[in-house]
Amino acid sequence: MPQRKTIADKVRCAVAQDIEAIFKNRFFTALHENAITLDGIKLFANEYFWASNGFPKILATACAGMSTDELRMPFVTNLWDEHGQGKSISSHRAMLGRFLEFLQIIPVNAVGGPADRYVAAMVALCRDATEAGLLGIIGPGCEAFTPREYRVIVRHLQNNFSIPDTALEFFLDHINHDHQHISALYNAFEVAVKDDNDLSDAIEGAKKAVAIEQQFWTDMHAHIMRDD
Repeated sequence: MPQRKTIADKVRCAVAQDIEAIFKNRFFTALHENAITLDGIKLFANEYFWASNGFPKILATACAGMSTDELRMPFVTNLWDEHGQGKSISSHRAMLGRFLEFLQIIPVNAVGGPADRYVAAMVALCRDATEAGLLGIIGPGCEAFTPREYRVIVRHLQNNFSIPDTALEFFLDHINHDHQHISALYNAFEVAVKDDNDLSDAIEGAKKAVAIEQQFWTDMHAHIMRDD
């Protein structure tokens, strides 16, 4: 007998093609073609530092939209991990900062740049979403495919620039541990999604979040190729 599809399965299936399109984005195509120089990687690293710096704001906005401790818990746990479980040296900003240090760059926030636009768009999306929508945004619309993105990025950095694992801690940590966040978010769907309207909200939230991610990488490619 076929296994019953979970609510998370239904949302994942609804956005599967949207997610696949991200990996055909010009940024990832340029990575596959080894078309991004070390100077481009430095521009990417700076922008990504600020995207990461804004991610707790996105999570906190989503967390604030939840009505119960049970539904807030996946976001609280994620925020705790974002901040090194109470150890600032292990926060994701500290990890990414070590990547920037290896590249010998000091992070400078470009107001209105790709990271700025990404964080603003995601925060606005979370502010207007229902509980089911928020789970769609952060789960299938964001966390679910981040490890895959990072595997592509890490492979390029290691193969083309011989960057050691110690400088790639941020990416490797997500590759190894994000499944825990994803699982918690998927389990929460079973609580938050009570009818077809909720399911529709979850799918809509996921699709909008994936569209924002797609635009982020398009903007990033333009930024590092200096044609924005």
